[in-house]
Amino acid sequence: MGERAPQVDGAPLRRSQWLQVPPPLLFVTSFMAGLSLGKWVAPHPLLPDALHGTARAVGWGLVALALVFIAPAVLLFLRHRTTLMPHSRDARVLVASGPFRFTRNPMYLGFTAAYVGAALIINAVWPLLLLALPLWVLNAKVIPYEEDNLVRNFGGSYRAYQERVRRWL
Repeated sequence: MGERAPQVDGAPLRRSQWLQVPPPLLFVTSFMAGLSLGKWVAPHPLLPDALHGTARAVGWGLVALALVFIAPAVLLFLRHRTTLMPHSRDARVLVASGPFRFTRNPMYLGFTAAYVGAALIINAVWPLLLLALPLWVLNAKVIPYEEDNLVRNFGGSYRAYQERVRRWL
C-alpha cells in the first residue's frame, strides 16, 4: 500500500521552470496549438473519410482507457491523503497500488491516451504531431525532478519501486 515518508533534510532540489505548468495544461496547450495549425496553416486530416469511423471508435476506447488510469490514481492519492504533486515535499505516502503497479506515471499515461484518442475522434493530424512536445517536457524536465524528489522523500523504498515498475509501461 504505502509508507510514511522520512523527514526530508539536505539542500533543495533545483526546480525546473516546467514545474510551473501543470501537466494537463501542457497537453491541452499542445493539442490546441495543433488544432490551430490544422485550421490556419495546413489543414490535413489524419485519415481518409473511409477510415474515420473506425478511428473514432478507437479514439473513444483510448479516452475510456485514460479514465481507467487517471481516476483510480487520483482516488488513491485522496484516500492516502497525500499530494497529487510528486514534486512537492508534501508527498507523505508512496502509493504503489492500483494503476501504480503497472506504471509509475498512470496519470501522464492517461493524459497521453486521452490526447491520442481525441486526435483520432476529430481526425486531426497536427495535434498528434505536436504530442511530442508535452512528452518531451515530461520525460526531460518534469519526471526526472519528480523522481529525484521521491527518492529524497522515500529513499530505498522508492528506488525499489523504480526497479519493480517501469516509468511508462
